[in-house]
Amino acid sequence: MRADYKRFTGFWLLLTALGLAGLAGFNVLVDPAGAFPACHLKMFEPLRYLDSDRTAKAEMARRGDWQTIILGSSRSQIGFPARHPVLAHSHSCNLGLAAARFPEVVAAFDYAQQLNPLKQVILCLDLYMFCEGPRWIEDFAESRFNPDFDRFQYYCKQLIGRTATDRAWETARRKLRHYQPAVQETFGFYHFELGSGFSQRKLFERGVRARATAYPDLKADPSLLTPLRHVVQVCRDQRIDLRIAIVPPHALDVEVLHSGQGWPQFEQWKTDLVALLAEEGVEGKIGLWDFTGYAGPPSEAVPAANDMTNRMSFYLENSHFTPRVGGLILDTLFGSGGTNAFGARLDRASLKPHLARILEDRAAYVRTNATEIAWVRQILAEAAARKK
Repeated sequence: MRADYKRFTGFWLLLTALGLAGLAGFNVLVDPAGAFPACHLKMFEPLRYLDSDRTAKAEMARRGDWQTIILGSSRSQIGFPARHPVLAHSHSCNLGLAAARFPEVVAAFDYAQQLNPLKQVILCLDLYMFCEGPRWIEDFAESRFNPDFDRFQYYCKQLIGRTATDRAWETARRKLRHYQPAVQETFGFYHFELGSGFSQRKLFERGVRARATAYPDLKADPSLLTPLRHVVQVCRDQRIDLRIAIVPPHALDVEVLHSGQGWPQFEQWKTDLVALLAEEGVEGKIGLWDFTGYAGPPSEAVPAANDMTNRMSFYLENSHFTPRVGGLILDTLFGSGGTNAFGARLDRASLKPHLARILEDRAAYVRTNATEIAWVRQILAEAAARKK
């Protein structure tokens, strides 16, 4: 009986070991994240780097041949067109991270800069990145962006983890279906479209309500300007072309910040960015552009609540702009926009007139969109009442 038990146990352990080895081998050969470049099959290469989490983005950054990178939050991940002339080559990638905190952005920059021959960095900023809160979120700690990540645990998850296995199977199925990803899906870019049969206004309302709860509690953290200074210094010393864009949510999103008493710190944050570039001696050399406000694409009208078919050209909802806006931003950043007047370059001389012009644009927007302003203020009042 004891001998039968030992044989059964040994046979079970052997089958388990063979199964795990087979699973690990499958995940290594398919390798959707590109974690095993020395071993994986090249036939799956077009289907790699299609995931957007921090683990996959870090593996993409490790590839080693990127010359241009985009850094920022999901706004930059979703909102830039991969086919834009500035980006339309195989040496550009998008390292935008959903809900990114600025320390995460800097970690992604450092990791990419150490492993790639960077020539150009497009750095997309928003106030949220520089506010008090956790230094990183989601799976950042388990990704290669984290210099202290646990390598043993990491490779175990990549070899036999559920997420890695699910993605490997999905990649294999795509290969069998002869799936060809669109350019907008590759190298960290993200293709997102609003389907039919629902109201875009409802998406705006959901987002505005979330902002009405969050924005009044935002507190800028001046200490987060230090890691930005680090990025500026590295790009200056390594002669990397750095272009900085304060990317634009919709005017209704900006109005939540203004009516929610967050405007002074928003202006102070922009002032601090300008001062930092001046202190580092790069004012006029490193471009800082502000695209936020109440005029141009951010002022696009939102369809009515009962409109299930019409879609906006410039925005998906209150926070995320479409690649059409991203193209305009790139045109401005690189001087290829012709008569494009979107965005304003900031320095010590232009800052105060620019901030004043935004308030003038707001006054005009309020006059012509009184119903929308009242709608935002009502949502803010409801959010404040719930907190009491």
